[in-house]
Amino acid sequence: DPGAQGRGVGARLLAGLVALARERGATEVCTQAEWRDRALLGFLDHEGFALAPRLLLERAVERMPFLDEEGEAPTHVVRGLRPSDLDAILRIDRRLVDRDRGDYLRRQVDEALHESAMELSLVVEDDGLPVGFVMARIDPGDFGRVAAVASLDTIGVLPDFGRRGLGRGLLAQLVNNLVALRVERLETEVAAGD
Repeated sequence: DPGAQGRGVGARLLAGLVALARERGATEVCTQAEWRDRALLGFLDHEGFALAPRLLLERAVERMPFLDEEGEAPTHVVRGLRPSDLDAILRIDRRLVDRDRGDYLRRQVDEALHESAMELSLVVEDDGLPVGFVMARIDPGDFGRVAAVASLDTIGVLPDFGRRGLGRGLLAQLVNNLVALRVERLETEVAAGD
């Protein structure tokens, strides 16, 4: 309530959120804010938030052609995620990031298969074997925005299959699915130097 601002209510709410997050094993609390919202940025600064070493990237969701780097239509199959894809996704991700993110990816796959009515997580195959994947979801609104936004959580293609348009094919299918769902924006977060 604007009438209650300046009395420490927000700071107490945030302290309670941090305590709950810590109890549940979280090591950090992140948020997003419009860079022009000086009041919110001032509050967050006062409460110890700092700019993260990550960048939020976004793109408009507009139909995207299925073409590789040479302008050819790819011949690989892009399909919806299946429960049997988990082992391949774990192998691909481990090879790309050189560490085990199994718990995170198991949660992502479980959420994509059981908690989402919309098929947004996809796999690309070569000779019937998964060689790449994209994990995404739709948020009905986030960080104070009321419009639906799609979040690209992770994408990966085996290095042996790089430069063949597979990542672009995955992204094109994802974006075209989002167009059909009338989602207007796709966002993702990346490390600043990546």
